[in-house]
Amino acid sequence: MIKSKVTAGTNSKNYTQNQNLLPKWFGLYQGRLTALACPISCWIPLQNKYIVLVDPEDWITLHKFNWQIRRSSKNIYAVRKIKIGNKWKSIYMHREISNCPDDQETHHKNRNTLDNRKANLMNLEPLQHRFISRAAKFSCR
Repeated sequence: MIKSKVTAGTNSKNYTQNQNLLPKWFGLYQGRLTALACPISCWIPLQNKYIVLVDPEDWITLHKFNWQIRRSSKNIYAVRKIKIGNKWKSIYMHREISNCPDDQETHHKNRNTLDNRKANLMNLEPLQHRFISRAAKFSCR
């Protein structure tokens, strides 16, 4: 998992002490970490010091929302919530980026669930996804 060592509420003094831990294009705005556009990929900060890797064209629309983390049994996902009528619905960032239909699942090719670049995402049928996920558990690294 990609995890930043600088907290979201850090001040500039702490940032200057730890600035070698983050890329140079990562910046501070009024004492809070903000993701800045980069030619290759961009970062969106989440709660609990996690950051998500996305493509620049996706960063333009996704950075406006308040993204949180959702833990599953072994993975962490970026999620936002929207209210539809009286109910709240969770929107997963990787499904929004890949435009995944409800009857399919999104697979992270490198198994890093916080790497939501389009090159890393692939929509699969549930049976295909289960087969790939189980095969990855037993593969030699």
